[in-house]
Amino acid sequence: MPTTINKNFQAIAPIPDGISPNTEVFYHPSTNEVFENYEDYFERMIQLNSSCWSCTMTGRNGLTYDEALQSEADAMEQINKFPSFLETPILYLIHHYTCRARVDELVSDIMLFMRDRYFINEDVLYRLGSKKRLPARIVSVNYHPPNDSQNNNAGTSATETQTTKVSESPQQNGVITKASLKPTKSKSPNKKDGEQSAGLEFCNPDCFTYSIQIIDKESESDSDASSIIDDKKNGCDTKGELLNNITHQQIFRSKYSYATRPRIKLFIKYYTEMSDGRFVVKPNSVADFHLDRLRFGQLFADCPPPKFPQTRSLKKQSLFFKFFYKIIFLLFFLE
Repeated sequence: MPTTINKNFQAIAPIPDGISPNTEVFYHPSTNEVFENYEDYFERMIQLNSSCWSCTMTGRNGLTYDEALQSEADAMEQINKFPSFLETPILYLIHHYTCRARVDELVSDIMLFMRDRYFINEDVLYRLGSKKRLPARIVSVNYHPPNDSQNNNAGTSATETQTTKVSESPQQNGVITKASLKPTKSKSPNKKDGEQSAGLEFCNPDCFTYSIQIIDKESESDSDASSIIDDKKNGCDTKGELLNNITHQQIFRSKYSYATRPRIKLFIKYYTEMSDGRFVVKPNSVADFHLDRLRFGQLFADCPPPKFPQTRSLKKQSLFFKFFYKIIFLLFFLE
């Protein structure tokens, strides 16, 4: 429901009590209100047509009442289209691991975690050669602890990650081999995600491999569709095939997926609320998504859990209370 000056809109009763059937009234369809006199109706029209309304879901200000209603309807449509395979993992991370007082920082944390990492049951695209893209689904995520020689590369940095570049050998018809893997450095994350989410402690994306299953879905583009059709004509139909030991360089999210910053931000704002100065998942959503019953390994992999950074003000506040409680504890025993 749209708000004005941080107050929820209060509509009058649709039909005033004690009104006779033959009474002439003024009806407003947007609010479903009935007015007995024109002055009250005109005053309501002025209020609804003023640019003082806000959309509670997107935070947009300076809207009329009808514009705010339409904005909320559009936002709700986007939330309903949000893929179910991303809903539970994102809310699980927020419920158990994040500690942010600003929604933009929270979104950056989630985006940084999702970069080069994919959840169980998530729909992705599998790179087969240089041009072929096959729709696939993540079946399982396998964790491979780094050995002693890789300890320096374990853990994701906000400015640099160690990745692997997959190249093709023309003599092998585009088949990826171990000999074609060359170490390289990935591109630095964008400024917004990198600066606000610095401090995430979690396993490097190279520590994970994926088991995927090729699914029967429309491909990302017409060129992808033609490549899949050519494979079927050549007897290379991979539908339903289970592939193991797939690296994160061989799969990616579709450009039409809902894993974009604005959509994730809208999703998070809808399912979270402020509590004790930080964003938490709403209690009814915790119950609906069974967030207290799930394990991290059921959504991603059996590995050490991530450690997300805190908002600076919350970190200072927690340190202050720890110091304060220590002083009280010492004074109590000195007495």
